[in-house]
Amino acid sequence: TPEATADVCQRMVPGIPEAIRAMSLQITPRAMLSRGTAGIRERTLIINLPGSPKAVRESLSFLLPALGGLGAGFLNGLLGAGGGMLAVPLLEWSGVRGRRAHATSLAVILPLSLVSAALYWWRGWSSPLLALPYLPGGLAGALAGAWLLPRANTAWIKAAFSLLLLWAAFRLLTR
Repeated sequence: TPEATADVCQRMVPGIPEAIRAMSLQITPRAMLSRGTAGIRERTLIINLPGSPKAVRESLSFLLPALGGLGAGFLNGLLGAGGGMLAVPLLEWSGVRGRRAHATSLAVILPLSLVSAALYWWRGWSSPLLALPYLPGGLAGALAGAWLLPRANTAWIKAAFSLLLLWAAFRLLTR
């Protein structure tokens, strides 16, 4: 219940339920009766969703892109990668399928990468000059990959990506 959520949270986050109510008011006038709350307990965000299954689905389809974007940006900023691995499943959950989800995730990741790179550069952790030698090959690889994607067998792409993830995990664990 909203009261139980308020009791356990150290800080309330009123903007989330307000946004859900504003979205829900476009669907039904009964949304103004919603008692939704959201708050933070330690490092956990707690969100009360409306009571009906239909309203929960509507609220999640409204919330997940924003929360997914937050997660993708966090992964991208923290790890320098990984945002797309969160963006693609969220895009697919919202109805964007296959190659379109992959391509759209790149549009999501591009500004996140630019912001992360600018912050790293500002802090002195990176240098555009160090990146320069990689750009011609990277651009050629991006063009080749974008050309190959619609022509390639999806199962082969998934298998290759899975192997890449296993290699990255092995590399991280053995350092």
